[in-house]
Amino acid sequence: MDLNQTLRSIAFFKHFTDSELEQVSKTFRSREFRAQTMIFKQNDPGNELFIIADGSVQIFVVETDETDFLRPEGREKELCRLKPGNYFGEIAVLGNETRSTSARALTATKTWVIPREQFEALILQSPKMALEICRVLASYLNRTSAKPIDLQRLC
Repeated sequence: MDLNQTLRSIAFFKHFTDSELEQVSKTFRSREFRAQTMIFKQNDPGNELFIIADGSVQIFVVETDETDFLRPEGREKELCRLKPGNYFGEIAVLGNETRSTSARALTATKTWVIPREQFEALILQSPKMALEICRVLASYLNRTSAKPIDLQRLC
């Protein structure tokens, strides 16, 4: 899968010109993972954003139950499976926080990776990208909220 074509399909980058995409693609590095390899774990530092070039990735959380003595390490709960063209890791990168989920390569997987510092530099250079990220995050919040946001709680 071509990185520039993939970037064009991602909301963050969809309004970039071909020359801007070419510049952006130079900031990504390729990283490969063998099947069943952990890409990152819940609570790890969120230092990179990933785009899947080939393979599949499972995103999951580990839920612990202090009363379950047979599984003190907790149980995995799958949230989704991602395929080529999907991206992950953006929430921790944008929030400058630890990972809220874990990611595992289900098959041999090739990714493109951009470190937080370079991603932030792109945002600072491109108001278009900053606006698209705001829109993507707002859409994500709307889709994942179980009920409408109580605006009084925000004040």
